[in-house]
Amino acid sequence: MLTWPCAYTDCQSRSTPNIGDCERCGKHYCLLHASTPFHSCVELDDGAAWEATFGVMQAEVSQAAVHSMTNPLMITIHM
Repeated sequence: MLTWPCAYTDCQSRSTPNIGDCERCGKHYCLLHASTPFHSCVELDDGAAWEATFGVMQAEVSQAAVHSMTNPLMITIHM
């Protein structure tokens, strides 16, 4: 099982797959440090900050690439 060192300062533990991987900041945390107050990433209940983060992430997605991947699927479905 692939794990990474915890991103929290001076922590010697390893990340926890599917729990310690933060999709917002890209860092990896152990089970203890994956939640607040240790992990200071944008909090889920901060709507404005989350919308701003989502906007940045969405801007990185190539809509043309998504369309080129989904269009053949749609054609297959409608046959």
